[in-house]
Amino acid sequence: MKEKAEMSIKEAERLSVMRQVDKKILTLFEAGKELELSLRQTKRVRKRYLEQGEQGLISLKRGKESNRKICQEFRDKAIRLIKTKYSDFGPTLASEKLASLNGMKVSAETLKNG
Repeated sequence: MKEKAEMSIKEAERLSVMRQVDKKILTLFEAGKELELSLRQTKRVRKRYLEQGEQGLISLKRGKESNRKICQEFRDKAIRLIKTKYSDFGPTLASEKLASLNGMKVSAETLKNG
C-alpha cells in the first residue's frame, strides 16, 4: 500500500480543477484561469498529473532545504559578532555594520530570527 503525502490547500485545489478537466467540465484554458496559471504552466501541471496521478500535484520541494539558506557556521559567526560588538543595535543597523565593517552580508531578517 502506497503512503500518501498530505496535500496543501493549493495542491488540493489543483486536484479538484484537474478532475474537472478530466470530466470535461473545464478546458485547460479555464483551468489555468481558475488556478491563476498561464496556459503553459497549466499544461505542465496537467502532464505531471496524468503521468503520476495525485502525487504529481504535490510539490517536489517539500521537505527540502531552501537553495538560498545560508551556511549555519557563517550565520553563527555573524550573530556572535553582533552580540559582542553591536549588541545595542537593531537588526537593520547591525546588518549594515556587518556589511560595511566586516564584509559580511547578512539580512536583517536573519539577525532578527537569530
